[in-house]
Amino acid sequence: MIRLYSSNADDFSKNGLLVLDKYCISATAHEELNGEYELELELTNANNYYTNRVKADMILSAPVPVREDFELAELSFITSYRANELLYMYNKASTSGKKLRKVKKNGKLLLIKQKNSSWLRMTNDKGKSGYVQTSKVTLHSTSASGTGDAVFKSDMSSEQLFRIYSVEHTLESVMVKARHITYDLLANYVRALDMPRTAGAAAIEQLLEATMTEH
Repeated sequence: MIRLYSSNADDFSKNGLLVLDKYCISATAHEELNGEYELELELTNANNYYTNRVKADMILSAPVPVREDFELAELSFITSYRANELLYMYNKASTSGKKLRKVKKNGKLLLIKQKNSSWLRMTNDKGKSGYVQTSKVTLHSTSASGTGDAVFKSDMSSEQLFRIYSVEHTLESVMVKARHITYDLLANYVRALDMPRTAGAAAIEQLLEATMTEH
């Protein structure tokens, strides 16, 4: 679902001003590692009352593919499992480790590597990885990378925010271009700042206070 919000929106839990799905001809997300991250939409009919509401500086919320784990991308075969029960993913191969997230019963997981006979390093359907107990999962399928259940990789997505910077109207459609919301900080410079022996939380607070534009 692609949703449109006002330029100063700060609550994205609802549908906002407009859901664009039925007006959308195409939607493409472009992401480069340490580079640009943009969303391009083509909306139908430039004379449509609803699509004419799309303006520069407004915010879009859209599901975009999660970047594949580099370890997963290097595998020749993709092995998927199902959770036997509600389980946890840990930050290390031990129940004494930190619980990172839950996986519901029958939730789908992809194998990255086997740590030992008791633990597997896996990734869930949101692209988040962690260690899972072998006894908690059951083998579902194995396929060559790029086929079969490997499609699961390209289906992994998460909701991301983009700010519109270009809206171009033609006779048949509206072309919309937007940058990831983090680019709002692109021109927000930090004044000279000295933070000797400052703890983490205090350092972040001082850094934010030193930006040229409040955010």
